Amino acid sequence: MEGRGWSARLELEVVRLGQQVVPGRRGHVGPLRLQRPFYPEGPEWPHLYLLHPPGGVVGGDRLELEVRARRRASALLTTPAAQKLYRSMGPTSVQRTRIDVEDESGIEWLPAETLVFDGACARQRTVVRLASTGAFLGWEIVGLGRPASELRFLRGELGLEMEIWREGVPLFVDRLLLRGGAPELEAPWGMAGAAVLAALYCVPARAEGLSELVEAVRGIAPQAEVRAAATALDDLVVVRALGSMIEPVRRWLERVWGVLRPRVFGRAAVPPRIWSC
Repeated sequence: MEGRGWSARLELEVVRLGQQVVPGRRGHVGPLRLQRPFYPEGPEWPHLYLLHPPGGVVGGDRLELEVRARRRASALLTTPAAQKLYRSMGPTSVQRTRIDVEDESGIEWLPAETLVFDGACARQRTVVRLASTGAFLGWEIVGLGRPASELRFLRGELGLEMEIWREGVPLFVDRLLLRGGAPELEAPWGMAGAAVLAALYCVPARAEGLSELVEAVRGIAPQAEVRAAATALDDLVVVRALGSMIEPVRRWLERVWGVLRPRVFGRAAVPPRIWSC
């Protein structure tokens, strides 16, 4: 199936029923599913695990995820394992994620890392659309090559797109194209030889106090071999990190999430159980 690829799609609504938030309408095509919800922090904030049983993507594959948090319905979404982008013989794989957050709701989108094998050709696009009082806290973590095996990303191409909108107005639009073996992967003004790049996006329901959020992030000592920065824009905070290995970058982002979550959602950080497996 290298030439044509497989398609998978999951549509999911999160709704409030009385005092509990539950998955509502959902539909799926292909191997992209939702595991049953978990409630480690009570009925109002479920943890939802999204499953892609193949565990990898090859050239020509297409994965689409659509999530909508209805009014006063919030949830944390994560994945149990890394997504692997395998070498392609030419076709490009596409992964698209759209997250809609209605008023008085919040979505945390905290997937496991994406591992980009040498020779992979892929595009990943995430669009977050917020109502006037919707909130979002999410990250993306990308490993180029296989750093633990000292295998580098020398061929292929990865496109990353991130858009965040509120009430139809763009708050943040970012495009990044990484080519295997390109000079910018090694240049000091580029990735400076780092094999891992990550970004965390924090969009509170209201934009007051963003500078305090940035200072809180800057007060977290980085893990060894992690270089990071936090910036407050007009309506959101963007945190970026580079590193040589996945694990230190991810652990540092988990600490950042633990600091930001109480300030954004008024809830103590309760890590999903799957993170400790």
